[in-house]
Amino acid sequence: MAFVLVGMTIAGFSLGSGLEVGGGGITTWPATPGQSTTRPVTPTPPRSPTPTPTPTPTARARPTATTFTNDGYQVPAPPATPLRWLYPQSRQEAVAWTQSNVLYGHTIGQPVRCPRDPIVTSTEIPRAQFEAGVNAFVDCLMGAWRVPMQAAGYQLQRPAVAFFTSEAVSPCGNATRDEVSGMYCTANATFYIPYGQRVYRNADGWATYVLEIVIAHEFAHHVQARTGLLGGMRWLDTNVGDPNLELSRRKELQAQCFAGLGLSATAYSMGMTAADRRSLQISESNRGDRPGQPRTHGTFENSGRWFSAGFTSTAVSTCNTYTAPASTVE
Repeated sequence: MAFVLVGMTIAGFSLGSGLEVGGGGITTWPATPGQSTTRPVTPTPPRSPTPTPTPTPTARARPTATTFTNDGYQVPAPPATPLRWLYPQSRQEAVAWTQSNVLYGHTIGQPVRCPRDPIVTSTEIPRAQFEAGVNAFVDCLMGAWRVPMQAAGYQLQRPAVAFFTSEAVSPCGNATRDEVSGMYCTANATFYIPYGQRVYRNADGWATYVLEIVIAHEFAHHVQARTGLLGGMRWLDTNVGDPNLELSRRKELQAQCFAGLGLSATAYSMGMTAADRRSLQISESNRGDRPGQPRTHGTFENSGRWFSAGFTSTAVSTCNTYTAPASTVE
């Protein structure tokens, strides 16, 4: 999401060079780059994980007796100059790219080898270890998303990751750690992740995979940008109008669903427990538009619903929010 919070907003975009799909052309975005961000999780109810000290956890199982779809895959380094994003030339193209994108005809790469424990806050581990954990999970998502992207004829570049303490400064604009738990800028294909995020724990003492959802959500915006999903949404927003912000919600809730697909692809290798899965469901049902905020990301209920839809599926078509009933993207 130009910026991606774990709830994002897109303003204008700045483009690089890109792949042309379906006869559509490439154009540039408005001069002002846009943002897509992920909002911090709303304080969870008593039934959700808490950071209270808990019993010493037992080790997660790490299944290995299978073939993983990313075995032998070498994740490329982020390119010095990101490719341009796809941008439609007509309403017909914009509608086609959002509602019937060729990506919807494929499935996420699963299972993906990603034997990692949850990333914990940088206040508990050295910052270098925190940064390495974030980048390692981005590599896992590359292994999952390259499968449908290549099958659909799209080129997937690895996004870069930048870390910040108090404020993220990017070509798309700035945001503080109080405003976002993660963001993605289309202008430089970079994630921005703050240090010191809150850690949620299960009753068994294990940290949960909440930060991985933030990363997977931002990666989803990267996928949207590379497939014309963002370009189509932006064209419709600019040329048709979106006074009720429904297009923004469809884009953000699709990213929630894509995040679920990404987590689902890695869950087996991670050895995710039933408690982990419940924690993720609870977390994502407490993320969304808060009272008084613009209606850009969807209700808590719909945020959790779309995350769960992706988390229990392998089909990218599960996440086609652009043809979903309006009531499911409120």
